[in-house]
Amino acid sequence: MKRLIKKCRMKCVKRFVFLAVSAVALAIAVTGKNADQDHSIFADLIPAKVCAQEEMAFTDVSENKWYYNAVCFVFQRGLMVGKGDGIFAPEDSITRAEFVTVLYKKEGKPATDFQAVFSDVQDSKWYTAPILWAYQQKLVKGYGDTGVFGVSDAITREQLAQILYSYAKNNDVDLAAEPTALAKFGDSEKVSGWAVHAMRWAVTRGVLNGSAHEVPLLNPLGKTTRAECAALIKSFIEKGLEDKRPEAGQWSPDIM
Repeated sequence: MKRLIKKCRMKCVKRFVFLAVSAVALAIAVTGKNADQDHSIFADLIPAKVCAQEEMAFTDVSENKWYYNAVCFVFQRGLMVGKGDGIFAPEDSITRAEFVTVLYKKEGKPATDFQAVFSDVQDSKWYTAPILWAYQQKLVKGYGDTGVFGVSDAITREQLAQILYSYAKNNDVDLAAEPTALAKFGDSEKVSGWAVHAMRWAVTRGVLNGSAHEVPLLNPLGKTTRAECAALIKSFIEKGLEDKRPEAGQWSPDIM
């Protein structure tokens, strides 16, 4: 009997150790701590595999990277097709022109007539139709009264959130946001006034999360890599477009 009890105890200990190690491994994967930097500001980075390695068109995106599934997701849908020569450039910053192009492709590349709206957006460029479409859809305005769009400027996280918020509004998506959604972030005061509603909505909807620090950070003025953009677009499509706007009478925030 004593031998049987001892044997059972050993099995229980081994089982406990296995579960503990598994839990730690899962925590590391979810927070992105095994990556070169903390990418947990973006939601849903560790989903089930969405395509096999042989289906991946990019030589710089391997299966062991946190962004593999997200890149597969946007590539399969033709939303992000890389930089040419089999390169996706996951760590490069995504520009303002590139980001609105992703949404433009998602809408089926609608026909757009040229307008001289921005001084840095010329006719017949790869970015012309996407930027003009985004402008006509009231997704972008450019830099204040300067008449400049900032074609090659890296898009900031708050700019990205604002564009997604406006896009969601156009698609009749639920715009409800928790008023105190940003209170837990140590750098919430850095969010620009025009982006507050959009950032609250993005956090409430689970499209954006804070970084996994002792005090989470949003880094609203930080740049967004192409890999992070792929992850965010995947999360936005899977989460942000599932639920429609609440029925009349239900609470929703003021719209910017």
